[in-house]
This record gives sequence, C-alpha cells and structure tokens, in this order.
Amino acid sequence: MDEEEPRYDTMEDGRGQRLDVTAKLGDEEVGWLVAVERRYAYDSVPTDRRYAEIREVEVERPFRRRSIASNMVFVALDWARRNGYTHVSVEASAKPDTPGRALYEREGFVARSVILDIGLSSSDPPA
Repeated sequence: MDEEEPRYDTMEDGRGQRLDVTAKLGDEEVGWLVAVERRYAYDSVPTDRRYAEIREVEVERPFRRRSIASNMVFVALDWARRNGYTHVSVEASAKPDTPGRALYEREGFVARSVILDIGLSSSDPPA
C-alpha cells in the first residue's frame, strides 16, 4: 500500500452553503465528503444558531483507518466556522460500536437526537 499523504481538494459553491471535499492519492480518488447548510434546527424552535450538516462521508475500503475521514471532517468544520455556522450535525448509526460514530465522537460530536424508523413492507423485518 502506498504510504504517500493524501491531498484534500475542496470545492465551495461560492455562497458558503455547500462544500465538497475529495481525498486523493496521486490521481486516485479515495474518499469524499459533502457538507451543506441545514435549513432548520432539529427541534424547530426559533434560534440564532446556524447549522451546517455533513451529509456524506466515504473512504474506499483499502484506504480506511488512515485518518482520511477524520481529516475531511476537520476540513468541513473549518469551512463551517469560516462561513459563520455555529453548529455542525451529522447523522450516524445509533449503534455505539460503529466506526463512523466513533469517528464523530472522537472529533467532539455528541448525540443530541434519536431517529425512529419503521419498515412498512413484509420484506422489511424489524431490526
């Protein structure tokens, strides 16, 4: 496995409402992140908070556990600060032992809500 350091290319929409981060090793894209402005607070209570949301984070399997996702999250948090956001949210698995959730908790994210889900077809058994 190549030990060169990945580079992180960013593209912003010009209004500070969307960020795309691409992690590359040489010419190979090995990870990506998408962050956007969040139009509402979780509890719908009026607030002076401005929310950004990390929508997607993916690192190709052979390149995981090399801090690539963590570095992309750092880039997204910096982007959010520079654009005046006061909070950043991300949806992660409710299971405490998943790598994604552990990543966000290491970066300082705290669980604030629970999403409930129900399958409506007979082929979608309860989890």
